[in-house]
Amino acid sequence: MMVDAWLTAFYSTWAIAMNNRITEKTIGFINAMPGSQVYYYCAMAPSILVNNQAIPEVHYQIFRSSASTQPTNYYAILSLQTQLASSLAAAQAAALNNPDIPADATLLPLQIIASTATLSIPQAMPQVLNNTSLGNNQFCYIMASQTDANDIERIAALLQQPESAPIAVSYKIDYLQQLPPSIFELDAQWDQVYEYLKTSFGFNALIFSFNIDDISETLISKKLVTIKVRNANPDHYIGKATTELSAILTCEFFTPAFGQIKTDSAPEFGFQLQNISVKDIDKRTLSARITETTVVRRSLYPQALFATLVSQSHYDASSVVSYHELQDNFFSFRTIRAQLLASELDENIQLVTLNLTYGGSQPPLVFSRNNMAAKTFCASVITDPVTKKTSWPVEYQFTLYFNRPVGGVMSASSAIMSTSSTELFLDIESLYSRYNFVISAEKKFNWSWYASILVNITCTHIKNKENSTSKNFYITQKNPHEEYSIMLPDPENYTFSATKEYSTRANTPHIPVKLHQPTSQDVTLFSRLYKQRTLIISPKLNWMKITQVLVNVTYCYDQPTSKSLKEEFYFSEDKSEDALFSADQPDPKLLLISLDIIIINNDGEIEEKTLKTDEVHIYITSQL
Repeated sequence: MMVDAWLTAFYSTWAIAMNNRITEKTIGFINAMPGSQVYYYCAMAPSILVNNQAIPEVHYQIFRSSASTQPTNYYAILSLQTQLASSLAAAQAAALNNPDIPADATLLPLQIIASTATLSIPQAMPQVLNNTSLGNNQFCYIMASQTDANDIERIAALLQQPESAPIAVSYKIDYLQQLPPSIFELDAQWDQVYEYLKTSFGFNALIFSFNIDDISETLISKKLVTIKVRNANPDHYIGKATTELSAILTCEFFTPAFGQIKTDSAPEFGFQLQNISVKDIDKRTLSARITETTVVRRSLYPQALFATLVSQSHYDASSVVSYHELQDNFFSFRTIRAQLLASELDENIQLVTLNLTYGGSQPPLVFSRNNMAAKTFCASVITDPVTKKTSWPVEYQFTLYFNRPVGGVMSASSAIMSTSSTELFLDIESLYSRYNFVISAEKKFNWSWYASILVNITCTHIKNKENSTSKNFYITQKNPHEEYSIMLPDPENYTFSATKEYSTRANTPHIPVKLHQPTSQDVTLFSRLYKQRTLIISPKLNWMKITQVLVNVTYCYDQPTSKSLKEEFYFSEDKSEDALFSADQPDPKLLLISLDIIIINNDGEIEEKTLKTDEVHIYITSQL
């Protein structure tokens, strides 16, 4: 089973090994599958973007009116631009310093299926959760607004002293982890598990990994989650099952948080239960399986304090906070300037539409490849007739329209969101991902056994299985590697599978195989698909008298059907070294091998005989 650990704080500069996760400085590595030479890499701490002068992209705009004798702060906007910056060069450098990464390992960027970044300023504003780009180093334009005058000034004061400011950014990135057949699996009605978590924690409590471990033990002891094993006592696996369940619970039901347990305590990194819908959760595989390879969803939690984010930049508190005077027309019209974060559209995106609702629906704002400029929404302000206060929230939703369907899907829409700001930045890359598959034969693939492998990659929508797309690849000794990039809207709603059809070479004792397995981004092809029944054949002959020897070896691998595998060997004076017969052995109990032998001497005399053996070594002799 994969042993998960909780990455709930900024990693230090030494390497930490966590079973399939390895961290070297701020680069994390995840083994694609136990025994695999493929390692995914990802930044394990967020960083802040800087401009050409190394000034961080942090801005705090306070909007006020000085029309009266006492200036009034109406609202403020805090914006940050963060990312999980990593590169192949950085990963290679980190891997060189880590003995847990094989020298010949293949390093690939971790493919993300969902990603969020949360800005936390305890006691000053509610946590602000943002969807990040699914590519582009999980870039996120974090924007939070504040209307309370006291909190506006409190945040301004915090930004003056970044080294002690209780401000943090927490990422949650979800990825797919491939797991081999396990010694146990977990079974549960996950909607009931979620109800138990709501009763135990609620949605506002700050909890820690040990709290989740404790609740995992309780869920197992109460049989809300059961351990399924084969011919063993499930109690023997409670420790490993608890670890696996904690990984599932944290990934599926919790989000990283930065907060206080008590109002007078220092803020800490932890988790909070998410308020989510679990109606479709049973459509996905959450745990490893006993009899088959599985692909499960897992999460990482890169986090950093504000002081760490700006520590390597030219942070100037005086330039971060700016004051802006509001004009009279600000109170007459609700205005929003909307723009795309992307500088250009993906080749498969035709249009982006933005629908805004303020009182009533308004005509959509439309962006296209030839019309990427910012757009302005303007409507007369709505005032509450009783309180006389202006209503600021505007609901909005944006939609991508594709040139070509992706698995039958022609568009993708964001959730309906709300903003009270005058600026709106649309991250269209939060709605889709360029998911990259790597299909390759293992480095030690035995091409003398197989001539080719036909690989079919299929992406299937979880909620609508008819919405699927697939592509074939032909892997051979001359073409052992292929890459496949596909645009997927809402990639977390897709499952991926690989069908691998092996074609054997002539005169090889191997079974043509067609495998259908779930997969993640790495599709590695192995030549050793079965246990091997091996036999060393040693000719012990007088080559002064013997001209040649022909040996036809037969191995019955399926007794009920008498199916067998065959290979022919030829020996002579010039080719007298031992030969290895290696046949696929689906049934380890079947050992018997038959050898039909023809020996020819210099005079043309022929000796024929048949030998049978269940040993691993046999000698060929002659009476001639």
